[in-house]
Amino acid sequence: MRISINVKTVNQPFGGANNFAKNLFKGLISKGHYVTNKLEKNLDFIIIVISHDSLRLVSFSPDDAKAYKKAYPNVCIIHRINSCDEHRAYDNGTNKKVIQANKIADHTVFVSKFIKLFWQNKGLGIKDSSIIYTYANTKIFNSTHRSKWNQKQPLKIVTHHWSANYMKGFDIYQRLDEMIILRKWKNKIKFTFIGKTPLGFYLNNSKVLEPLKDLDLSKELKRHHIYLTASRYEAAGNHYIEAIQCGLPVLHLNHGSLPEYCKDFGITFELHNFENKLSELIRNYEIYFKKLSKCSFNEKIMIEKYCILIEKLSLRENKYLKNKPYLIYFYKIIKILKKLRIRLGKKLTGEN
Repeated sequence: MRISINVKTVNQPFGGANNFAKNLFKGLISKGHYVTNKLEKNLDFIIIVISHDSLRLVSFSPDDAKAYKKAYPNVCIIHRINSCDEHRAYDNGTNKKVIQANKIADHTVFVSKFIKLFWQNKGLGIKDSSIIYTYANTKIFNSTHRSKWNQKQPLKIVTHHWSANYMKGFDIYQRLDEMIILRKWKNKIKFTFIGKTPLGFYLNNSKVLEPLKDLDLSKELKRHHIYLTASRYEAAGNHYIEAIQCGLPVLHLNHGSLPEYCKDFGITFELHNFENKLSELIRNYEIYFKKLSKCSFNEKIMIEKYCILIEKLSLRENKYLKNKPYLIYFYKIIKILKKLRIRLGKKLTGEN
């Protein structure tokens, strides 16, 4: 199949969409598909990963895909939804862009039950849809050489975020930072934050590191014992997926898709019982450490599901055309007329 994904991937820390697209590119190519990030001729599939056009990762916008579909009506568009304005706590146009992009989709992929229900409640038309969970690259994010807490040294807690948006859970990270110097917790816990922080936000008692590239990030995560996330309205956060695959028990807020992904690999907390649940996870550290040895998260499962979906949609499209043979001839005539128009245009302009 000839497939285009609307992401220009970069080899630097740049958030979940970048990491997902890198894995999808490699995975689909390994399965024998031709994959590009451009709107080339005669594509079979377009996968819209980013619904808006403001991020510099975008190689073409949903509007570009819409125009392409007019020129090549037989292309099948898959729309992957993993975002909403609520995740940022302000309206930056994401919801409008998602709704607009979904109008041209032949199939919608949601990255969690949470985000599917969220958009159902928004009234999005999602009759033809599926849920495909996101997983990270297991060659990089795995539990090999992870650290185990010996219960004598301070427990090392870590989190990481590429985005500096406050909704990533900075209220909880600040609370933990303040707990470190209290008599109850002093010399018992340490906290490391990896990534960007909001302007004017400081963690005075914790270690703060700049965003790290994948391999360095994996090594740093595995130097710690417990992972913490308090992100809100998260559809499928690469941060806790990577942590789980690195073998870290996860203390996670009861919000968004966090319990959906993390419930078997840690403990859920509410805003009012954070300290108690941290204590509970510490008491049960050995249990969850062993559980993480059997983590089934694997990007090959994710890629396989996309391949199955592509095959299913391709068969459906072929069956549709087979039942309406006149459409095949119609599309062929359109292609011939376009070629004639191009040739005629070159003659009129004197081009060779």
